[in-house]
Amino acid sequence: MEIRATDNGDWLAVNELSGELLGKLTTWENYFHPNNLYISFENSLIPNQKVYIELLEAVYNQKQRSLQTSIMSNNDELRNLLLSSNFEGKRRCWEFSIEASELLESNQKNLEIQIHRFKEADAGLFLALKKLIVAIYQETHEIVNPLNSQLTVEECFQIMCEKLSLTHSYYYKIDEQLYFCCIEEVEGQAFISYLGYRGDETLYRAFLIAVFNRLFQTFEVLDFEVDDINEYAMIMEEFYHFRELPSYDAYVLNKE
Repeated sequence: MEIRATDNGDWLAVNELSGELLGKLTTWENYFHPNNLYISFENSLIPNQKVYIELLEAVYNQKQRSLQTSIMSNNDELRNLLLSSNFEGKRRCWEFSIEASELLESNQKNLEIQIHRFKEADAGLFLALKKLIVAIYQETHEIVNPLNSQLTVEECFQIMCEKLSLTHSYYYKIDEQLYFCCIEEVEGQAFISYLGYRGDETLYRAFLIAVFNRLFQTFEVLDFEVDDINEYAMIMEEFYHFRELPSYDAYVLNKE
């Protein structure tokens, strides 16, 4: 078997005699998260696990970088391959949509708080929101693939929140405490992209309830993405049972 690397990031395992393609990996860089090299698999060829173990070893030895990939939790074949190649599961990610009637009853005491749209924030407060959004993103992604340390807060925010709706994203501020919920609106659909706070957990729950109630006045369905390494997002377990759903799981190979 011969292993070849192409100029476009593909790695091929080829039968030296017949020229038959035995396995294929595709690699690419992520400027936002530059530490790891990302890989994907040619799924039709996965049954030959020995070939892929050798391919992964070749990529790692040449690049001398951590390798990262994501697979569905119900893909037993790929998961077994990754574990056999010494990858470690680093993150589970659930994506789901819910209607107002599907929200679980909260035990949260009803606190009257006044939430505000992002577009209502003055320049100083909006900067504080940007800094907090980026800081929490950086904090919650460190374990998988750190954020590019060369990027400024403004650059990170622009990449993260390219489709941010200033009308449907909300914040709540009291004293030095700050709470936020970022919404992307695409073709009339609301996607909750980032959640977080610096303050009190009880107030955070009350803030989220107020935000959901407000959003459901405009949208029939809310779309969520929740990572298990993000405690700010995992609070959604109190509002919807999503753990039984298939997840999109990140795996990393790091031999250091």
